[in-house]
Amino acid sequence: GANGQAVFAGLSLTGPAGTYTLDFDATAGASVAPVTSAAIALAAGSGTALAFTTAPPLAAQSGVALSPAPALQLLDGSGNSVSQAGVAVFAIITTGAGGTLAGADTVLTNASGVATFSTLSIVGPVGSYTLAFGGAGLTGVTAGPLTLSAGPAAALAITTAPPATAQSGIALTTQPVLQVVDGAGNPVGQAGITVTAAIASGGGTLSGTTAVASDAQGVVAFGDLALSGLAGPRTLGFSATGLVTA
Repeated sequence: GANGQAVFAGLSLTGPAGTYTLDFDATAGASVAPVTSAAIALAAGSGTALAFTTAPPLAAQSGVALSPAPALQLLDGSGNSVSQAGVAVFAIITTGAGGTLAGADTVLTNASGVATFSTLSIVGPVGSYTLAFGGAGLTGVTAGPLTLSAGPAAALAITTAPPATAQSGIALTTQPVLQVVDGAGNPVGQAGITVTAAIASGGGTLSGTTAVASDAQGVVAFGDLALSGLAGPRTLGFSATGLVTA
């Protein structure tokens, strides 16, 4: 300027956090010695993106919290970690038929700018899933594919129903078959679960082997059940300790 001052308007530093100095020099031919600024401590800027500090696992069980729990770091535009609490980060399923998220699918960053999904799980059919994580105004990240397998045994499902008619004292012409399933209805291959058959309504007597253990595929096949008693409608119930009955 007219007073010999050079004013740099809008000058900014972008890059990794750390210590910087600026050099100022005149154009060639000017009899002005260059000068170096004092040290400038550059801190992280505003949060604009997310990056995994702990990626989701490659495999998980339906209804079981992902392990390790996904964790994401808030970053600025240069990739510096931003220590900002209270930023909402969400998770969604982007590919994978029929699955839903359970547990907390939106969490807040802590004082270090980290969002940890400690209770997040996928509930649904077995198969391949992809998860995405994002937030308002943030560049998100995607993880996967994740292979979902059956979860813990939770219920019994009838795969072969008893016949609609039967004769008193005669083995049922179609013997019941059941499958051990998880909370999403996926077959669970777990042997040794004892399933007990009983008359649920209608009275009479149920004979034959009324308690049968599941095989390695989680299948429970009754072989010689028979109903005895007065003519009339009957229903059968099937139960196992800790499982939803059929």
